[in-house]
Amino acid sequence: MLKETPDIDRHTRWSEVKKKMDSDPRYKAVESSLQREDWFREHIKRLKEERKREKEGGRSSREERKERKEKESRKERSSKSRKSEEKENSKEKEEEEDNEMDVDGEVEDEESAKEREEKEAQEKQARVEASLREREKEVQRTLAVHLRDRDTEREHHKHDEAVQHFNALLADLVSLLSNLDLFIYFSRNLLMSRNSQLVVLNNSCGIRINNIFSFS
Repeated sequence: MLKETPDIDRHTRWSEVKKKMDSDPRYKAVESSLQREDWFREHIKRLKEERKREKEGGRSSREERKERKEKESRKERSSKSRKSEEKENSKEKEEEEDNEMDVDGEVEDEESAKEREEKEAQEKQARVEASLREREKEVQRTLAVHLRDRDTEREHHKHDEAVQHFNALLADLVSLLSNLDLFIYFSRNLLMSRNSQLVVLNNSCGIRINNIFSFS
């Protein structure tokens, strides 16, 4: 294809030729851009050598065929070596990608496991807190019942004491009333003790009070 292009000479640049051959199916058939450029450079090199041979008078056709064959052989070996290298690089790249995917997968698994552990720990803590709150409510309800029962018992006890004191007072009153002399005696002593403090009353009133309770 390069030989069929008359515009190519030893001074032609690869960027110029590449634009012209871009639509040629044979150009597209070579997948590696490096391979295309290498062949172009070799073609230019041959042109330069041919030009040099023309100036120097050239060599024999046998030597030229041998040299051309060796160059083609080297080119073929170079092409095979390059393809093998590209294949090996591609294989290594795939292995690296697989390893990266495995590492990423392991990292994701570790992160997922860590997230699950954190979620389980949070749920467990929430259950413990809910249980503690429920237990606290139960204790408060039980305490409220005990306090209410204690207050009720205390009121009953106060009521019983008041009834006992009242009954005792009634009994004392009945006992006093049953003994009039004793009632009068105690009443007179009480009035006499109070009489000394009645400074607002005159002496005659005090005498009358004494006379009331005088039983001589």
